[in-house]
Amino acid sequence: MRKTAFFISLSLLAFSFASSYYFYLDLPEKIVTHWGITGQPDGYSGKDMILLMPFLTLVMFILFVLIPKIDPLKENIEKFADAYDDFILVFLLFMFYISSLMLLWNLGLKFDMNVAIIPSFSFLFFFLGEMMNSVKRNYMIGVRTPWTLANDEVWDKTHKLASKVFKIIAIILLFSLISPIHAFPLFFGLLIIGTCYILLYSYLEYKRIVKDKKPRKGN
Repeated sequence: MRKTAFFISLSLLAFSFASSYYFYLDLPEKIVTHWGITGQPDGYSGKDMILLMPFLTLVMFILFVLIPKIDPLKENIEKFADAYDDFILVFLLFMFYISSLMLLWNLGLKFDMNVAIIPSFSFLFFFLGEMMNSVKRNYMIGVRTPWTLANDEVWDKTHKLASKVFKIIAIILLFSLISPIHAFPLFFGLLIIGTCYILLYSYLEYKRIVKDKKPRKGN
């Protein structure tokens, strides 16, 4: 990981831990930790949960840092290292933002959680789509099907498609702010359809490429 990206990541993590601990005593004993698809609270936990959020983010960060070191195709991950580092930063920002929203709500600031969260999900998925353009074949990151892992051409074409699909979903999700109550049902529906389409494409593309490479009778 680049030194600059690593330093920024540690700074975000430190700030996340510091803010959670600083406001911990001001929180009620029971806090809201989950909001339904309508944006209304529907899940509660003890206030210690606010301390768990930065810890979970730290665990994810450590996992992200370890992936390029343990993947059998680590040399391919090096080829898109900059894009991968940028995604880690975006993910940490996303987690810090979600943690901050939870903290603010439970400190007494009330707002439409869907309206607050939707742009962050949209940004995260758009950036994920952008990274898909750069991802090279590996066992940890990307669309890992038996067919993409077996063929570089299938991998590259599938990820070009995945990039477009994730970006389209991100844009539609952002426009769903027009009707926030329907945003997440729409998002999850599109995500399921998009994922199935990508998986099917990788299978069909693999079959086509294998068929084209088979020697024809009489040759």
